[in-house]
Amino acid sequence: MTTKLEKAFIVQTQTMVNECHDTESAHNWKCRGGNTYIVEDVTSQSQAMAFVMSAFSCNTSSDKEFPVPTPRLGNTYADWQKELLEDIEMMTQDGESKQKIYNLMFTVYVVSPKTGREKVQIKDFLELDI
Repeated sequence: MTTKLEKAFIVQTQTMVNECHDTESAHNWKCRGGNTYIVEDVTSQSQAMAFVMSAFSCNTSSDKEFPVPTPRLGNTYADWQKELLEDIEMMTQDGESKQKIYNLMFTVYVVSPKTGREKVQIKDFLELDI
């Protein structure tokens, strides 16, 4: 089945939080996960990364979000979907709850330069095949 996301690219981000941002002398940066952006309406991985950087990056004294390389994941939606399905299958075999799988999807957004900073959150993995 062909999806409209077939030509989309995946961009992963890292989020960091400064737990001591109220004091000027102390800094205590901690990595706090990140987001997965499924970027439509671009023709290359570099365009996808540039769009995510310009639309969704953050660089303040208290928090940061920026694109990072994804050595495990492929750059295309098809690669990402295949690996995600494998992860979900492994989580299910290990007795992980459906809640953990839904939590995994909580940080996945479909974005496009055509819609600017609008993020469409995927609430259910099945929505990915619409």
